[in-house]
Amino acid sequence: MSQEEIKIAFSQFAKSLPPEEQAQLATMIMPSSQQLPNCGSILDQLSNAIKEYLKEHQKEAIEFLYKRIIEPPNGFYNKDGGKGAIIAHNMGLGKTTTTVAFIYGIFNEPAIKKLNFKILIVSPVNVIQHWIDEFEKPIWDGFFKDKVCKLDAPICSNKNDPHDIRRMQLGDWQRGEKDKSILIVSLFCI
Repeated sequence: MSQEEIKIAFSQFAKSLPPEEQAQLATMIMPSSQQLPNCGSILDQLSNAIKEYLKEHQKEAIEFLYKRIIEPPNGFYNKDGGKGAIIAHNMGLGKTTTTVAFIYGIFNEPAIKKLNFKILIVSPVNVIQHWIDEFEKPIWDGFFKDKVCKLDAPICSNKNDPHDIRRMQLGDWQRGEKDKSILIVSLFCI
């Protein structure tokens, strides 16, 4: 049996286990030198001021996001990456604030903060300024000051042009030439 076949068979076996046994298995085979996320509460990574600012349903949503996207065995430490999550609710209940608090938490998670990763926020064009305003709120204490940018190209750029400014800016950001971790783009820019 080849190494790849062994990995596939082991992965299939691990996925057949209940989640708690998957977590135990992961801790048994994970090299001790690899630091995993705290797997406690992501809320531990938030300042006391932010925790007081958030409503209870927002804290629950942050925990949900963490469990679905980051925490082993389902998170991005899994061979297939995080499972993903969607937060959907009525307008005005703090989904943007919840998401920004989640991002704040993972950026402060010791095992994650040393990774070089990017966050792409795809938003309707009429909500982009709302996202920017959220990242600039005083509650974050300037944490996102040098981390957030938006795609500056006009929406009416030519999508068939290989030198399209939007694509060039997106590529620059992805390659790290735009020294920002978070990019906000409109639905029309991708």
